[in-house]
Amino acid sequence: IMGRKTYESIGRLLPGRTTVIVTRQPGYRVPGALIAHSLDAALAACEGDEEVFVIGGGELYRAALPVADRIYLTTVDAEPEGDTFMPEMDPADWRETSAQSFSADDRHRYAYRFSVYERIRH
Repeated sequence: IMGRKTYESIGRLLPGRTTVIVTRQPGYRVPGALIAHSLDAALAACEGDEEVFVIGGGELYRAALPVADRIYLTTVDAEPEGDTFMPEMDPADWRETSAQSFSADDRHRYAYRFSVYERIRH
């Protein structure tokens, strides 16, 4: 599940998965994608799927955080300019179950950390 602006910034469907684009624009179409007009409608379109990923943007992150059971979070060691960020997570609600840190290298300009969090309370 991604917002329209996130889809347009990627510029293509991601291979090997169902893509649901959330937009308020009536008549918005993308061949090969499902279109929803709310997070609830997008989640309903994914009913029966084992796992559903919300990959942005900011409005969808904020809407999805209260209903998420697991978070896959990449934290990049940089301070980029931008206007879309993951909302703050209440540490009382989440437990980090795994984490891996990676150094900057030829493929990655910045060091980063990949963490998995499981919800411990709703």
